[in-house]
Formats: sequence, structure tokens, C-alpha cells
Amino acid sequence: MVASLTPTLTAENNRIEIKQSQLAATLALLMLSALLAPSLLTASGELDELANEPTRFPTANGTIDDSDAQTLLTNLNANNPIDVMGVMDDSNRIHLVWIENTSTPLLRYALIQISTGVDTVLISTTQVGGSNASSLSGPSMVIDSQGRAHIVWEVTDTDILYTLLDPSEDDLDGSSGDIQNMTIASHTVADGSGTRNSPDIAVDSFDAVHIVWVDTYDPQGLYFGSPLIYYCMLSHDANNGFQVLINSTMVTPALGHRGNPAISIGANNTAVIVWEDTRGSIVEYVGLLDSSGSMTTEWADMCAVFYGGILTTGENFAGIKPMLEAANITVLETLYTLSGNMHNANQHTNCANAITIGDDGSNGPRSTYLGQNVTDTSGGIRPLTEVMYNGSALSIPSDWGYNSEMWGPGSTWVCESWRDSSGSMPGNPATAIDHAWNPNATKLILPVSDEGPFGGSPALNADDYQSIDEAHDACLQAGITPVPVAGTTSYGPNTNTYEDTSVRYHMMNLAQCPDMNNIGIHTRTCDGTSVRNTSAGGELFYYPTEELTEFHGDFEVGYIANGWTQAGPSNYWWFAQSDRIIDGNYTAQSANLTHNQYSTLEYAGAMASGTISFNYSVSSEANYDYLLFCIDNPNCSRSSFTSAWSGESNGTYTATVSPGYHTYTWKYVKDGSVSHGNDSAWIDNVQLPIASYTEEMNNMVSAIINITTGSGATNTFLTVLNPYSILSNPRSSWSVGDSGHTIDENTGQYQEDIGPDTDWYWREDGGGWDTVGHLVLVNDTQISKGHGWALNPDVNVDEDGNIHIVWIDGRSEFPSKDGPSQLHYMQLDPDRQGE
Repeated sequence: MVASLTPTLTAENNRIEIKQSQLAATLALLMLSALLAPSLLTASGELDELANEPTRFPTANGTIDDSDAQTLLTNLNANNPIDVMGVMDDSNRIHLVWIENTSTPLLRYALIQISTGVDTVLISTTQVGGSNASSLSGPSMVIDSQGRAHIVWEVTDTDILYTLLDPSEDDLDGSSGDIQNMTIASHTVADGSGTRNSPDIAVDSFDAVHIVWVDTYDPQGLYFGSPLIYYCMLSHDANNGFQVLINSTMVTPALGHRGNPAISIGANNTAVIVWEDTRGSIVEYVGLLDSSGSMTTEWADMCAVFYGGILTTGENFAGIKPMLEAANITVLETLYTLSGNMHNANQHTNCANAITIGDDGSNGPRSTYLGQNVTDTSGGIRPLTEVMYNGSALSIPSDWGYNSEMWGPGSTWVCESWRDSSGSMPGNPATAIDHAWNPNATKLILPVSDEGPFGGSPALNADDYQSIDEAHDACLQAGITPVPVAGTTSYGPNTNTYEDTSVRYHMMNLAQCPDMNNIGIHTRTCDGTSVRNTSAGGELFYYPTEELTEFHGDFEVGYIANGWTQAGPSNYWWFAQSDRIIDGNYTAQSANLTHNQYSTLEYAGAMASGTISFNYSVSSEANYDYLLFCIDNPNCSRSSFTSAWSGESNGTYTATVSPGYHTYTWKYVKDGSVSHGNDSAWIDNVQLPIASYTEEMNNMVSAIINITTGSGATNTFLTVLNPYSILSNPRSSWSVGDSGHTIDENTGQYQEDIGPDTDWYWREDGGGWDTVGHLVLVNDTQISKGHGWALNPDVNVDEDGNIHIVWIDGRSEFPSKDGPSQLHYMQLDPDRQGE
């Protein structure tokens, strides 16, 4: 049984990881009770095709309680078992599968005969699959009519694997199984490009298996890395051996965030799939845009990013708001121009409609919240001339600099408008007018700037730190996610005081939690011991910059060019020189140092997928003075590095680069005594896959869409597939083993095969009427309603074809993610057809 029906939704994990085997036991009880009472809810007429014949073969059969499975494992002396699952077959045998969570994780299987008083181990702990994965998770198992075990699991986030075991091929003497003879089939369900997880499996009356999982694989690049639900169908029989009947098929071709799919077999061997989905949710953005003179390009493109329009590169972009709304995610937005300077917004046609909606700059924040009707979803662009700092209202009248860069106090004002320092919701900060938040929306703020948070650069003054501390705490306590966007380049010289890293350091402190010890864009360690040390759950994004295309990694310009940054006093800086050359006429060399000193050269920027490479040379005291190379590591040191070289060493370094923003650090560091050789390091021919403007823009848009769809409220969705319809009566262009979806040759869009069990059509050769089957019988039906949290659904179908769905629901606590949740249940009766 479920250990507790009131699990907690925590701020750190808004997707509760409740094992589906726990819900399965509760679902079985609910199914039994439902046989004695009328259906709790009837399905729409859309489900009428399921009502033909109720006969079916049970699936998700006999899943046992977690505590019972753990007890059985103690008899096997299992080593650190996790993700334990047990299934009882028709012979009162329990099949166990689990992950042995050691330094080399392994998938394990065992079989135990259950009888009165004595349990007999038939097959002891047996390794399934390989032993070369760094992490395994999510095993799921079903037993077919022949007593064979079908197991699916993930190599965490990379591969979905399947195996079919026949225990009868073992001697069942209580020792480890003869895995070579027991293994009837092994198959890689999904691998390669994309991230994948959460597999589930069901078996039908013909012993074919149906598998679902989450996958970001999107070969057309339409969904910006959104997780999608995939499905496939496999079989093995004596006549045909192992077959892929329906290959990887996209079940949810639409923007949105999906997770935790479950599958069961319905009437006529239909496949009933449920999952959690952010479609149907409401998301509200509040943008705080720096209106200083250096932000012209950002304004043009941010309006295009939000609303659609022509980017500064000349490309047409559809706009985040229209794309999400097309995916049934309601987007509410208001863009505030800091200090009320409307000049930048007025210069760009992309912003024109939003300016009109915002009353042409004549009025500040609205007095009523957005979304009270379907047409009132935009606040437009509005002036903001009063914010919050040090517990008081701070006036920021229009200017071209100082006041226009108050994104730190602006963030505090926006977040306190929902929950103020006294804990009131909606909040009432000390300003004359507050932002009116929609109470049902998931809330995000997007401060956009290229300078420091309090009055611009320099960015490391005490008021900068204080404004970010206040903003972080206000947003965290209000449950509002900060999503700062860094502009192209900070105003002023490229020094420690003015450099981009200092500005982005504050943005990371706002998005996650303040780090007072290390200035950088590294991922913060937020231990949750206090409000200040708890992550606000946000991310830092980077506005594209043409500056990155001017990278000089060969140093042939004769100096360390713009884009490179140095730390510490100038006499610790690297320099380009021509005395000792690796290649060409110039090579970069570390500074002339004495003991306990270091010289650091750094490059940070947006990267495309590709490879980094560089030549290096070191002449130093071996094993004591080092050239260190670090990737995305602000604590680059002898104890924390990617690669290190010392003594007399030369060579070339290469590594794979993933898309996104990265920081690369070269650091020559000396210990407390002894100098040897030239006591220096050199690098040359640094090659990086620097993203183009378009690639950077796509990276930023993808990231914003992902955090938007991932943070929205979730609902339970259902789809019913009819695989034997398409297998027995396929269209002429489809063959066994193909995917169930297709790609339109003209539009590049994914197409689902939606239709009834049998569809009539006139043959192209004029030979008369003919029939064709379809895969999707019921498509993307929203089961739960409202703007809350419906998580971890499970599904089963009884002998009469009734569909039983259970999920964990936290909508009573929305928008907070802390607090008790409930177990919700629904029965769908296809025979009722909406009566």
C-alpha cells in the first residue's frame, strides 16, 4: 500500500518522485471498490471506440507492495538496493528487479516461490544487462502469460533498454540464474541524441509489450528541447522471433513539459497512456528592462522574442507568447521599462503593439491582474518609476543611465507585490502602485540588463550586493522564479569592476542563491539552511552578442584581445609575446610570478555543439607548479581542475563542447618554494565552437521556453492507442517496424495517425472502397482540471474495460509547492459514452 497519502511538495523538487509501484497497489484497491459503485466520472463520446468488446488480458499484474519487496530482498542479501519492483505471476512466484547502487551500478533479478510458511528462492541475485553504465534507474517489469519477465530500464538520461527473460530456461536450484540461456531478447529502445527517462511497460493478450518513456529527441528541432512522450511496441514468439512492431513514436508532438508516463492495456488490446503535462497551465512573466542608452539592440530583439517579429539579424521569429499559446499554455506578460524611459521601445516596430496595449507609456502598473478573461492577457510595455530598496520605496525618474539600470530593486518590488515583507498575499510594498499578479499563474520575472543591479556599473558596490540579497529573498519567499537575461556587454572598460562576469555574478545570485566568496557564473551550492542560502530555482540566460565572433585564440594580433578576461593586478596577467612561440608569430604566456602566486586567463561565452582545442607548453617545477585548465569551475585550483600539466610538457588538448554558455580558465599556479625551468606556461591556437548570433538566440529562446513549460502547473493527460488496428490494416505507406508518426514533407511538422478503428476510403486505382486502420484512437485528453499540481499518474483497466486513473494532486496548495497533497482517483467508463 502507499506508505502515506499526504506526501510533501518541496520547493527544490516540484515533480514528486513517487514510485508508480506504490500507486499501483492503491489503484488496485480503488478498482475493486469501483466495481461496487457507479462510475465516478464518465468519459466523453470521444472514447466510444473502446466499448466494442470488454475482454482483455490483465496487465500491470500483481505488483506487490514496496515493503514486501524489500523484505524479500533481505533474504537475498542484496547490496544497497534501490528502485525495487516486485511482480507476482499466476504460479505465486514473485519476480524481483532492482538496481544495485554501487560504484558500478547493476540491474539485478531474482525469482522467489511464495508458499504458506516458507518462501523458496528459485533464482538468486542475477545480473541483467551490462556493467559499464555510470548510473541506472527506473526499472519496470511485467510478466506475460508464459511466465516470462519483460524488463525495461534506463541508463540514466541516455538510453532506454529492454530485455526478455524466461525463468524456465534456468534449473531453478536457488543459485544465480543462467542469464545467457534465460535471455530471450535484448533491445535498445532509444539512445543517441536527446535525454530520456521514466520508462513504463505493459503486456497484451498476445504477449507483445508496449513501452512508454520521456524523451527530448526532436529531429525537426520544433520543440526547443521540451520533454515528449514516446511509445513503441515489441514482440517475441516462436514463429517470428523478436520483432519491433511499432518503432519509437512521438505521442505528444507539441510544446510543453511532460513527465512520468504510465501505460496499461485496455479493451481489444488498446494501449492506454497517462502522463503529467503543463499544457492547460497559466504562466505570467514580468520583464524589467534596462532602458539605458546601451540597450537598443536588446529592446528590439526582446520584443521579437516575446511577441514575434524581425530580429536584428533579419530573421523572422514567431515569438514565445504565440508559440506557447498555440500549445494551450496561457501566457500573461507585462514588460516594464526601468525609470520609465520609453525611447528604446518606441524605436522598434516589434514593440509597437505592446506599447499601445501599455497605454503608450502614459500609465504605469495596472490596478487589476491579467487573465480574468481570454482576451486580457497582455499588460504591454509600461513605465516603472518607483521600486523597493532597503525596505522603502525608491523613486527612479526617467534618465538614460543610473535610474534606468535599477533591476535589483525592481525585482524586489515585483516579488513583494505578490508577497510582501509582512507575509501578506497579495503583497503591499511601500510603493504607490504595485504589480497585480494573477493568483492562479506560475510566476516568473525577467530582469534584462548589461550593467550592475543598482544604478549600473561599477557592479561590485555595497548597494549592488544589498539590492540582490533583498531581491533574492523577496522572490524566494513569494514563490516567484527569477530568470535574469544578461545583455551584450557591460558599459566601461573590461576590468574586474566593469566586466560582464561581475554583472552576471549578481544575476546568478538572484536566480539561485548569493555566493559571497566567489565572483563568477558557476552553479551555486544552496544548502537550504536559511532563506539566503536557498535556491530561488531560476536560471541565467545570455542575450546574443556579435562581440563573440571577434574571438582571437591564436593571439596573432600581438596582444590579449577583447573577450578574454584576466584576474588580479595587471602584473599577474597573461600577455602575448614572440620570444617563445608554439605556432605563428605570437603565443600567450603566463605572467612572471614568484612563490604562492598565480596567473589566470579566462574566456566565457555562448558555445554551439562542437570541440575545444588548444596547444600548451609548460616549463616548471614538476609536480608542484602547474598549468591548470578548468571548464565552468570558479574554484579552479590544484584540487579542482579539468586537466593539469607540470614539469617540461607540451601537447594539444581537445574536448567535446555542449551547447550553452561556458567559462574556460587557464591558470598557471606556483607553490611556496623552488623555481625550475622557465617557470611559465604558454597556450596557442585556442579554437572554440563559438555560437553565431542565431545559435545564441536559439539557445536563449530554448532555455526560456524550457523553464516556462517546466515550471507551469501540471495536469494529467490521457491518450489511447490502437496498435493492432494499424498492424492489421496499415496504410500503403506504412510497414511493420516503422514509427507511428510521420513528418510532413512540405511543412516539416510531425503528424499523428489519428482516426477510428476502421476508416473507409476510395482506392487511388479506382478499384472501389477499402479500409485502413489508425494508431491514435483518443488523442491528448486532459483528465484533471484547474491550475494546480497533478503529478505521477498511474493507470489500469479492469475486466470490463473501465479505465482507472490515480494521481497525486497538490492544487489546494497552489501556487506554493510546500504543503500536503492528496491522492485523486478517476474512473472512465467507455460504455457510458458521456451519459
